[in-house]
Amino acid sequence: MQVRIHALWAILLIWAGASHASAQSRSTSDLVAPDSAALLAGGGPSFGWLHVVNAPLTLEEAMTIMPVQHGGYANAVKSTVISVEFDYGVVNRPGVDFAIIDGQYDVGNYRLTTDYDGFTTQVIVNMATGSSIGTETYFYEVTGSTTSADVVSLEVDLASFAIPPGAVVHELRFETLDNQCDPIGLARVHDGFWLGVTQLDAGLKGGVQTCGGTPGGAVGVAYSLTGPGPSSLSVGACGSLSVELSLPITTLVTGTNDPNGEFVFSSSIPASAAGTAIWLQALDLASCTLSPGVATFIN
Repeated sequence: MQVRIHALWAILLIWAGASHASAQSRSTSDLVAPDSAALLAGGGPSFGWLHVVNAPLTLEEAMTIMPVQHGGYANAVKSTVISVEFDYGVVNRPGVDFAIIDGQYDVGNYRLTTDYDGFTTQVIVNMATGSSIGTETYFYEVTGSTTSADVVSLEVDLASFAIPPGAVVHELRFETLDNQCDPIGLARVHDGFWLGVTQLDAGLKGGVQTCGGTPGGAVGVAYSLTGPGPSSLSVGACGSLSVELSLPITTLVTGTNDPNGEFVFSSSIPASAAGTAIWLQALDLASCTLSPGVATFIN
């Protein structure tokens, strides 16, 4: 599911240097689980679910559970590959973008890749450098007993994959580089006001989602077909704003955030739009807060 980006973004690749992985203490409420997951390779004879309650979990259920630390899988053999997908993507915005989470029964090393370049660029992470997000007591499928583990998170910036600012990825993969790895999963880091975009395919439905807005407040999403700005835009009570969109700017949708501060919209994409680069940005009108811009492509 490679997401292609307009050639203009190629000039921005020069700033994406070495690996941007960091260990930071973060509330688990800032971690959002993926929407789906699958085992692509490996596993092994002792590869079994971990769960904070004594109930079985499929791998997909374990990787998509919320809170993210409540489930996982233990004792993966070397070269186990797991794919996770986020319907509304993970956007390369300023700072860290996602976290890999591991149960520290044994310290694991992982190889990470994304669909941005067909899973070519690799980032290697050593979970010994991660930060604890708490201790959990898990039931373990293989033994039927309970055991406690320190749950460790390591945050990663999509820039470390040479992905330009604003670009969005939908599928990420992680591969175990050791035996007896205990992956809890990958999670999107969610803090602040955020805009996500589904994969956009001409002739099909596509969608946007905003999170972190004012509960019950007005929200809007706009787009440009000409570039990432910046442009100055006058928006009612918010006054003049510097937006990450080039003129002309078109409103895609306005609406109202739900009680959780989230908003979702979907619409059919014209078949004639295939091959179009598009830049999008959201505005929480109650707080006059702009989301980071998103750059993507209509397949």
